[in-house]
Amino acid sequence: MHFFNKNKGFTLIEVLIASAVFVTATALIADIFVRTNDTQRRTQGIQATATDARFAFESMAREARLGEIDYDYYGGTVDVSGGETELAIKTTENNSVRFGLQTDSTICPTGTTSCLAVCLVNTCTTSDWNPITPKGVNVTDLLFYIYPDKSPFVAVGSGFSNNSQPRVTMIMTTENITTDDVSKAVFTMQTTVSTRVYKR
Repeated sequence: MHFFNKNKGFTLIEVLIASAVFVTATALIADIFVRTNDTQRRTQGIQATATDARFAFESMAREARLGEIDYDYYGGTVDVSGGETELAIKTTENNSVRFGLQTDSTICPTGTTSCLAVCLVNTCTTSDWNPITPKGVNVTDLLFYIYPDKSPFVAVGSGFSNNSQPRVTMIMTTENITTDDVSKAVFTMQTTVSTRVYKR
């Protein structure tokens, strides 16, 4: 005669409860993994956009710091209240440098709709502009606030129009180009630079 021990194995209820706990834990871990992956992609997008914006800013800041504001380009007076859309600089060798936001597809890198570009001649045509921001980054906004509104180095009567050293505040907003909203990063950067040139 054979006797079966009823204490061996698991009951159906125990198996169902264990399966439910396992499925719930797996779903929670998968959700944490997906969220972490999305956060990492977003962080990488922000870092890349920030690095590109810093490079562009440093390029403009270096030129502004070492050169002087070209007040003649603005007709002698700059728009202090609304800002300027282009930054005009004269280098120490008296060469022209212009920075501006460009939306022309022949200027900007492939796939971008707007970019920061530089022009190294007095009168800039479309073919004279060269992009600074790389492929994959759109510049959505760019303004330059120049102070003072008139050159402090031009004599007016027996004095000068202003005793302030020229400076420019640059504000630029960039975004990375991506197909998903998770890794989309918008980055706004602002800096103020005083020119080192003093000609009195």
